Amino acid sequence: MNNEKINATTVADENKDVAIETTSINNSNHNIMEEKKVIATDVANEDVANATIESVNAAENAASNNQNQTNMTEEKETVAPTMRVAIIDGEEKNILVAHPKFGMTQPKDKNGILPKVDTSKIMSCIFHFSRPELFWDEGYDLYDENNKTIEKGTPNVLVHAQTPDDYWKIGLVEKLEHVEVIDFASVQEFAQTVGTTNLYSRGLNSSEKMGVAAVASGNEDCQIIFDFAKLHKMSISTAQHYLDYSIKPATVQELMMGISTENVPTIGRTAEEAKALLDVIKSKFKKTADKRYIIRPVNTLLHMANKGYSMDLMKEAINSLSEMDTKTIEEAQNGQREAMVSSTLTSCLDKLKDNQEEKEAA
Repeated sequence: MNNEKINATTVADENKDVAIETTSINNSNHNIMEEKKVIATDVANEDVANATIESVNAAENAASNNQNQTNMTEEKETVAPTMRVAIIDGEEKNILVAHPKFGMTQPKDKNGILPKVDTSKIMSCIFHFSRPELFWDEGYDLYDENNKTIEKGTPNVLVHAQTPDDYWKIGLVEKLEHVEVIDFASVQEFAQTVGTTNLYSRGLNSSEKMGVAAVASGNEDCQIIFDFAKLHKMSISTAQHYLDYSIKPATVQELMMGISTENVPTIGRTAEEAKALLDVIKSKFKKTADKRYIIRPVNTLLHMANKGYSMDLMKEAINSLSEMDTKTIEEAQNGQREAMVSSTLTSCLDKLKDNQEEKEAA
């Protein structure tokens, strides 16, 4: 900042010398040049002052922002982990739940589903733990729910041996009633036990989620989609496209819990209409009619209001595809098939539409 002042002053002094020299050359304009010199000097001084003020303000703002970030970081780092109540050997104890670096991370819950969970509908499970000394003695760090390192020797710490069934529930249930503390021989045995227990564990797939959502919520459209997928042996995603239906994963989760929501969409086609469209596509794409890359561009074209393609015209266009058309599409790479279906059908649709308009005009 001092260097800026010196440089600015030097520039001002140089301007002053030039003004004086100019005055000596042209005495007749002495008063005018003197006035200009004063004005130039004032402007230079004002620029120096403004530059100095802006520099000071920028420095103060930067310092303020740094302090705010420091305060936010310190506040985040000082958040105390939650102590859990656990029944161990028939006795209630407050425990600090820990996990090793290779533990399962908690769900991010971007859609705010967890606060809506009715914990009375969560089935009980056994929460398995290990003594923390096992890890500390072997040089492993342990972390709390905020992913902060737990200091060695901290009392009431237990290390959670997580499973897909309990890793996310531990933060929801009010009291851990079924607890087993296992004396593992080593951290390696701990990891082997967790790995073996979770070997084939999984959650519900998309089809199963839709089936559960249909029954749990009583939503008829979800039931239609689930039944259509099962009947025609296709993915739930493809079934949704045939029924012209789109639903957010968060909405499916709410329906799985029986939560009524206003955000549930309705199907755009009946099961009968979807089946009729599937039959037409199957007649041309015998092996791949259950793939999304065909029905998705079909829906996109039908939804193009500016084109005005009807369902009957679409079926006629699909029926007009040659064996070479379908073979070329099916043998193309996955990333190209959808675009090829779209371009081929668009050409057929436009030709059929032009012929139709010519007939009507005649």
